[in-house]
This record gives sequence, structure tokens and C-alpha cells, in this order.
Amino acid sequence: MSFSIKNFKSFYNFTKPTKNSNIQKYSINVKTKKDYYNDDILKSISFEKPISIIDALKSFINNPEIINDFWRLKDYSPKRDINRLINEIQESEHLRNKKTTSMLGCGYSSYVFDIGNDKVIKFTCGDHFNGRKPEFFDLPIQESGKITESGNHYYYIEEKVSQDNITDYDIKMMEAQAGILDYLLFDCHSFRQFGRTKDGHIRLIDPECAEKNPNQWYKINKRVTNWLYKKMEPILSW
Repeated sequence: MSFSIKNFKSFYNFTKPTKNSNIQKYSINVKTKKDYYNDDILKSISFEKPISIIDALKSFINNPEIINDFWRLKDYSPKRDINRLINEIQESEHLRNKKTTSMLGCGYSSYVFDIGNDKVIKFTCGDHFNGRKPEFFDLPIQESGKITESGNHYYYIEEKVSQDNITDYDIKMMEAQAGILDYLLFDCHSFRQFGRTKDGHIRLIDPECAEKNPNQWYKINKRVTNWLYKKMEPILSW
């Protein structure tokens, strides 16, 4: 087992091999005391060989080692949602045979897989843009759609981005540029919502973190939250 600071300022990286026949190793970013806002997140799962996304999802939810280490699976168990996603992918001729070599992370209702050629596929429960149109600060979508007409899940194929060497200045500039279009970016205290494209641009990889024309109370609350975070950061750090 190895521990190293990587990518996120307030996480340490925790990597373990597994006994699962498909999974080679998995990596979890565990929050430190300094990270006041975020939770432990699954950073990646590497597979022994290219496998179908359906098999990858099955390996993920049926692996007791990952379940024991990854708090999301213990606290609210997304197995029902993942099984629905698996069933919808099985109905899609376009997606059922897509291969992956690694799962690059997941959120409360999203799962991201490396599909090669510097591309990823992201699955979400519901429209990832929450009804708004994509803007210049969003990571461009190369292909997207609803997996099945009757289902709740969508897929998005995007460029695989890097999350290395993203600075506070990069995020502040992104927030300012989005503000010109009257968007408010939130959940920006860690860099995991952002990625750097091949051409060097910082882009928002989680569209749900941008809200158009938020009410004044929300804006005031965000300013107060940011101020409190800066004041509490020395106390929370170790």
C-alpha cells in the first residue's frame, strides 16, 4: 500500500491491488482534516485487460474490497442505480460492446470510463446539464444521448483531460469568465470538477456545478461560505 499527495491539495492517494479476476487495482482519494467540504472519492479502478463497460460495472459493485474501503457504497449503496444502468446499456446496440481499461471515477449518480483514443464516456442519471445549454467553460461533448427511450440514464463522450497542475488562479479565472454570462460556479473548493484539455484550456467537467442566474441569496451565501473557508483553513489543516 502506498500513500502520496496527488492531484488534490487536501487528499492523499490510497492505492490497493485486489483479488478480483477483472480488477488489477483501485485508487481512492481520502480527505484529510484540511478538506472541509469534500468527501472520500473513488479515483480510479484499473482492469487487467479491456473489458465491456457492463462487466466493469459488475466488477465494481460486486467487489467487497472496494465496498469496504469506499464509503459511498457503504452509506447509500448505489447498486440499484448501477443495475438499472447495466440493464439500459445492455439494450443499446451502440454501447453494449464498448470496451474500457479503467474506471476514472464516479459521483453520486455518474460513472466515467476510459474508452481509449484519449476519450472517456460518462454515464449520468438524468440530464447532466440539468436543462441548460453547454457554454464555453464546459468540456465539449463529442457525442451524447439518452441510452434508452424509457430509461433515466444518459451518456456523454468527451476528451480525456488532465487534472494535474491546476491552480487556484485557474479556477478564479474560470469563475470570473463564467460570471460574465451570469453563471455561478459552485463546489469549486477542490479541483476535481475541472480538467485541462490538450490545447491547454481549463474546462468544467461537471456541468451541474454551474447555475444560470442564481438568486441573490445564493450569491450572498456563496460569498460568506468562501470567506469562512479561508478563515477556517488554517485551523482545519494539519
